[in-house]
Amino acid sequence: MNEIDLVVTIDRRTAWELAQFAKRLGFQACYDLTEAHLSQDERRDKAYLMIHGMDLVARALSHAGIAPR
Repeated sequence: MNEIDLVVTIDRRTAWELAQFAKRLGFQACYDLTEAHLSQDERRDKAYLMIHGMDLVARALSHAGIAPR
């Protein structure tokens, strides 16, 4: 897997709202945002990758002290 390091500077209010979004984002929303022409399996896999990516962002925000309950 090719990994990247991502460094972002954002204000606390934006970080809080991003953390709220990450907390509320669900599988169905991600699935619905995948390309409709793909097979169900491909769409499912892409949706899970989106969820995983947002979980990583949420974890980084939590380490920075932004962790909505």
